[in-house]
Amino acid sequence: MRNMKREQEILIKIAKSISKQKELELDSIVIKELDWEELLQISLRHRVFPIVYKKIFNYVPIKYQALYDQKYYDIHVVAHVI
Repeated sequence: MRNMKREQEILIKIAKSISKQKELELDSIVIKELDWEELLQISLRHRVFPIVYKKIFNYVPIKYQALYDQKYYDIHVVAHVI
């Protein structure tokens, strides 16, 4: 995939894992090099954050877990209020 950010490639990898009904596998180098804030923003912009969250929950570094958890909770609560 040409000229894509690593975070965009991860979104595609997540989509493929869902379509193939397989577990998402990320190696430790990819996890360390990801811009987790960028991944969050891209997934929110494309309105796929809840799906992304469920797939990467176990990979999110401790530094970003509270941010991801809160954003998921906020979206989940709003979806059930409407």
